[in-house]
Amino acid sequence: MFFIQGAINQFGVNEISAYTSAYKIESILTIPAVNLGTSLSVFTAQNTGAKNFERSRRGLRDSFKISAAIIAAAVVIIWAVSPQLMYLLVGNEKEVIRIGVQYLHIISLTFPLCVSLYLLTNFLRGAGEIGYPLFNTLLELSFRTAFAFVSVQYIGFNGIMLCRPLSFVISTVSLSYRYFTKKWQKTVRIKGD
Repeated sequence: MFFIQGAINQFGVNEISAYTSAYKIESILTIPAVNLGTSLSVFTAQNTGAKNFERSRRGLRDSFKISAAIIAAAVVIIWAVSPQLMYLLVGNEKEVIRIGVQYLHIISLTFPLCVSLYLLTNFLRGAGEIGYPLFNTLLELSFRTAFAFVSVQYIGFNGIMLCRPLSFVISTVSLSYRYFTKKWQKTVRIKGD
């Protein structure tokens, strides 16, 4: 966020206020997904520790089902009342509200990937994978920062608004690959033997 804020500071007060306010709204709406991911981590740790891999996988599938309701509610809120939410934070600043709503609309389209990122990261951590989730977090943050700094030169503030959603794509693809290779099961077997 430190580096991204540096890129945002190149723009005017409206963009800075809009991004900061919209990010707060996004953070509040994704709290249930973060908590679901934390719960999944504990559930996965208990079941992979007992070598009950199928139950761990079922827990992940069920978490995705639960998260569908969370995502649907968050998207409905954003598309229905994001101008009003922005108004609560910034008052009657029409340009700030417009930019913030635009960001929220963009980010809401990638909420399924954001939630997938939380769930898969916590699943792998619960399964005993320490290195890969750390690598993936560094990959996501590096991509987000690099994309923000490069894209602002070509597409302006839209580059800032796209850096988080695109980093969700990169991160979710990486974590999905790790999950489907089932290397997390081998990690548990090696540690348990």
